[in-house]
Amino acid sequence: MGRPHHRVLRRCRFLESGGARGRQRTSRIGVVADTLHLIAAAAWIGVLAIGTTLESSEDLRGISPIAITAVSTIVVTGIIQTIRNVGSVTALITTPYGRDIDLKIALLLAALAVALLSRRALARSRFAIGIGSSSSCGFSPPSSG
Repeated sequence: MGRPHHRVLRRCRFLESGGARGRQRTSRIGVVADTLHLIAAAAWIGVLAIGTTLESSEDLRGISPIAITAVSTIVVTGIIQTIRNVGSVTALITTPYGRDIDLKIALLLAALAVALLSRRALARSRFAIGIGSSSSCGFSPPSSG
């Protein structure tokens, strides 16, 4: 059956092979969409990483516009590339490349659902971040004195 890393490498080569249509489609719009998609994904991951280190709700609200812009860019460029590379709704469901795109869509929707729940909890102050504040888990930092 082959080593697991060989299967991953074969999958990566398939993803580079032009999608469900099986041919490479290089154009300016494709290059721009791919580049923006990757930059936006990196920015979103970076914002998520930074968000784990912030100590106040205000700081989290400050990075929110960056995250929204990154996710919006990911969605728009993903739609452009899906239309260009998959070609039809049938191919989105029946081809391995289309199923890979379906998985990416499902993962994005799950991440957005978690983000929405977190944003609502933050807006209602159901959890607090940082030293000197209580958390929704019922724990509070040790009092001095």
